[in-house]
Amino acid sequence: MVIVVVLTLGLAACLGLSDADKRYNSGVMLLEEDRFEEAIAEFDLALFLDGSMAEAFHNRALAEQRTGRLFSAIKDYTEAIKLLPDLALAYANRGLAHSRTGEPRLALADFGKAIEISPDYGLAYSNRASVYLLQGDLTLAIADLDRAIGLHPDSATGYVNRGAVRAAAGELGLAVEDYDRAIMADPTSLNAYINRASAYDGMGRYPEAVSDYGNALNLAPGTAALYTNRGASFHAQNDLPNALADFEKAVALEPTSVPAWYNLGVVHEGLGELEMAVAAYGQGISFEPENIDALINRALVYSTLGEYSSTIADMDHVIEVDPTYAKAYLVRASAHANLGMAPKFQADIDRAVALGVDQAQAESNIAGTTPSP
Repeated sequence: MVIVVVLTLGLAACLGLSDADKRYNSGVMLLEEDRFEEAIAEFDLALFLDGSMAEAFHNRALAEQRTGRLFSAIKDYTEAIKLLPDLALAYANRGLAHSRTGEPRLALADFGKAIEISPDYGLAYSNRASVYLLQGDLTLAIADLDRAIGLHPDSATGYVNRGAVRAAAGELGLAVEDYDRAIMADPTSLNAYINRASAYDGMGRYPEAVSDYGNALNLAPGTAALYTNRGASFHAQNDLPNALADFEKAVALEPTSVPAWYNLGVVHEGLGELEMAVAAYGQGISFEPENIDALINRALVYSTLGEYSSTIADMDHVIEVDPTYAKAYLVRASAHANLGMAPKFQADIDRAVALGVDQAQAESNIAGTTPSP
């Protein structure tokens, strides 16, 4: 929910414009071309020549915000507000910057002020809703999004955002209805397809999720995360060949994607391709050495292959990361038992029981893997 409005001065006539105006207009053109550093330099010159240009402070802040200089942007928005106290855009954009610097209270105050100045400012309602959502205040978030939708009923964005809040509240059916409305308003709304697919996954409607991820891929081909998510939906309906194809595509597009490598390992394991599963889990671990799920799953495959020393090494690593993770002791206990190391087996069982595992469960072999989108 990024605000991208730029305040402009007329460019129709150059005759009679001051040097400050010319620099400002040049900055606006550069800003519209996403040439942010050059735009900042032009706004610097405009403000050097005329320090009363609220629009120059505002637009320099926009360029700073787009380049990640949030505190500088906040300072410039504040200067713009001092010069033009009723500039709703400046409050709204400063609120966005405050939200990104972890200042929700200040963000809410700014969005509230923007709405007070301009009660029909739909984006301010949407952005305030995003802060409410992050704070867990779903009722207020819904109220703001209702208002934004009322102001712009033909905009897909409001429906997508309200659907996201409803999904966060566990109201997946209502969320799907909002995503439906978003797609009716804009059949090219990528976020609507992605979010509706996620909602379908949550409802166990995996074929519909697969279809929506396909629609999303038509709009954003080459997006590794979409292949990973669709692969998880295929896996959930036990369509391992298609899941495998999607996860392989995901890692080809994004070789450092840990979720894709992890899920590729799960599918290889499900197909009985244990060596390939070990390799896939290993790739994920190489990029995220403390990924407990991947370490546990690789250790279990090692156990199936009879490579108990490797199982123990993986569980040693897990225990270093999280000494309170009971399952690691159980998996390591099984490996110790298979190697005839009775004292170490018993020590691991005792530790698991001390962590709250039932004694009978502690003495049984735990196995199983699950995919993660």
